[in-house]
Amino acid sequence: MTPAIIFAMNNRPIQSQIIFNTIDRLRSAFPKLEYIAAVSCDEDEDLCARQGIDYVICPQNLAGLKFETAMERALATGHSHVIIMGDDDSISNDGLQMLLDAASRGIDYAGFKSHALYDMNSGVAMTHTQPYSCNKLIGAGRIISARAIELVRQSVVIEYTRTYEYWTQGERARVPREVAEYLCGYYFAKMHDDSPRTLWNTLANSGLDHWSEMNLVSVGVTPVALDNGRIHITDFKHEKNIWPFSILENKCRKCDEETAIWFMSEREREYLYTIKTIQK
Repeated sequence: MTPAIIFAMNNRPIQSQIIFNTIDRLRSAFPKLEYIAAVSCDEDEDLCARQGIDYVICPQNLAGLKFETAMERALATGHSHVIIMGDDDSISNDGLQMLLDAASRGIDYAGFKSHALYDMNSGVAMTHTQPYSCNKLIGAGRIISARAIELVRQSVVIEYTRTYEYWTQGERARVPREVAEYLCGYYFAKMHDDSPRTLWNTLANSGLDHWSEMNLVSVGVTPVALDNGRIHITDFKHEKNIWPFSILENKCRKCDEETAIWFMSEREREYLYTIKTIQK
């Protein structure tokens, strides 16, 4: 098994240092793990080069395109799984081990339903848990197998040409290619769109967690939620965010700082305290 952590950078060096500090910690515990960043500006290229992180260049500053491009690099270089992170996210060693253990058991798609949010300006921390009865995963800290990604790539959209017990004539659905070939060959459907599918919406900056998970579910890859009672993913908020801390407050529950950063090294904690001191 050869997983790689992939992440998108967004020309925000204060927050990007979060993922680099995390990588420094993970390297000692997981020496074979590799990392691939997607960048779209010279500053982020330089930051990756200084940190010794492999990176791919995206011509457009679109988060969906960046994740897709980093994922393509990982698969092209023989990685069996990708682990999704943001440049402002951190993961515990225990949480990463849980992901790797799930993958080694043959689970194609796994992650967490809960995470923490941490305001780097104030030190205020909150926790958030997905409110759904299904295993709807949070975006960061998901592990996806190459096999599952290939199922999405090979999926197509069909239009049913007959009404049957499970569908109605004229309805459209995204299904695995072999299912489409069977139904079209049996004259129960016709091909509507057989263009290559991406895991993410490459034209978008938001809604990417939903988009990618729905693409996986549509081809039968259902999420597995991992939980041992602790927070393993923390999202750090500063000045440049797709979802600002203030917007998310109403959906979260306040917690003590230690709940959000219990897994961080002394160096990681010192960096957070430095940023808080600067803001004051």
